[in-house]
Amino acid sequence: MDRDLVQRKLVQMSQYQSELELVLGHPQDQFETNPLLLRTAERSTELLVECAARINTEIGQQKGIPPSDDDSSFFALIPDWLNRETATELATATRLRNLLVHQYEEVSPEQVHAASVRCAPLWKAYIEAVTNRL
Repeated sequence: MDRDLVQRKLVQMSQYQSELELVLGHPQDQFETNPLLLRTAERSTELLVECAARINTEIGQQKGIPPSDDDSSFFALIPDWLNRETATELATATRLRNLLVHQYEEVSPEQVHAASVRCAPLWKAYIEAVTNRL
């Protein structure tokens, strides 16, 4: 496993998670009607998922586990690094990211807000869990 790469990704994730928390500090009605706040949350989610995917791939390769494209098992690659509940909940962020990036369907500001509120503390838990295992 490339520890330097994982550490760099964790630093980036901390920054993106902080930005997400910052926009979530605004009242929900402002969040949902202000494109700058909404797009910041969307982009932060995309970047958090991308960083986590890279980290999970590094950890999985060390264990001889191939990468997963399945949302439900995306975080299951590292079961001894991250508790199952957090992994399952973070799959929500992965699904949101896929909807945003691939524009499979319209994603409402309410959906972005709800997923962001639910996942923001989980990203922090993910970062701490991986940091503690390095």
